[in-house]
Amino acid sequence: MSAPVAAIDCGTNSIRLLIARRDEATGAMVDLERRLEMVRLGLGVDRTGRFDPVAVERTLDAARRYRT
Repeated sequence: MSAPVAAIDCGTNSIRLLIARRDEATGAMVDLERRLEMVRLGLGVDRTGRFDPVAVERTLDAARRYRT
């Protein structure tokens, strides 16, 4: 059995986690875990040109949970 692989996609509004493993018989990737959290990282960026500290903390909190 192959080792699982993981990817995190951090976007303007959400952060996603995918953990998958390759099926040895078919070669297809099989999802083991998928998560999505709405963190609104881009909130106010157009107006201020900066990330809001509260939005950054929400995003980092989600990433910490994903690490676990």
